Amino acid sequence: YSLKSEEFTVGNKPFKPEFTTIDWSLIAAYKSTYIKLNYDQSIKDDSILNNTPNAGGGLDNQVLLFSREDSGITIGYSVLDSLTLFAGYTRGETKAAGFGDVRGSVGGANLRSENLDITITEKGPFVGASYIHYLKDSGSFNFSVAYAQLDGELSFKTAETDLSPGA
Repeated sequence: YSLKSEEFTVGNKPFKPEFTTIDWSLIAAYKSTYIKLNYDQSIKDDSILNNTPNAGGGLDNQVLLFSREDSGITIGYSVLDSLTLFAGYTRGETKAAGFGDVRGSVGGANLRSENLDITITEKGPFVGASYIHYLKDSGSFNFSVAYAQLDGELSFKTAETDLSPGA
């Protein structure tokens, strides 16, 4: 179980969705080597009201629902009792579904809603090291540092939904 946040900007509008996720991991170890498969997915999606100006001069008042999913594989080797080197591959995806203002003519004819489907994907390899310092009988202090070379991709789709009576 974890809490995550992400920060990005679309145009000049900043977004900082927060996610509650559940993490699943499978770890196998033999002597000084381990392999870890992990997957986590948001169980509580974040919603944000996007009040950016629209083409008509008003605010678009679109509700955006964000969700997050991450997966990866890590292989590690314990060089010393307290130092581990690791490398792996990760893939993360943030999705946003937007539900726009209802627009139309007077009398209920030609009502339409513009909806968005946004996907931000990042994936690539990483390497790092982890150091653990044991505090006698009271626990430990763990420090990790890693470098990742991720490629990102943005997919942005819009679709209109006809809400007119009889449509």
